[in-house]
Amino acid sequence: MFHRADINDDGVTDWVVDFEKSPNASYFCGTGGCRQQLWVSNAAGGFDLAMDTQVRMMKLRRAKTGTRLDVDFHGSICGGFGVDPCPRSYVWSGAISRFV
Repeated sequence: MFHRADINDDGVTDWVVDFEKSPNASYFCGTGGCRQQLWVSNAAGGFDLAMDTQVRMMKLRRAKTGTRLDVDFHGSICGGFGVDPCPRSYVWSGAISRFV
């Protein structure tokens, strides 16, 4: 359920919380996918919640521009239906400490 990552490239472990892997996944998953959270380390030694949403697919990957987050939302987010693809990509911005 908890996966290590380094989203902001500071060498400190950040956390991906995948509720699909929880003991009671049916509470967090449905036709729109499963709840996912990203917790990113901050300069004060704590963690900031960078993402908390329900997605059908989520993948973090390295790109030349930084950490890229690829997600696929429920089709209704894009004005379609549940089965319609609704892909989005975001890049981590260190300047504002969030995905844009």
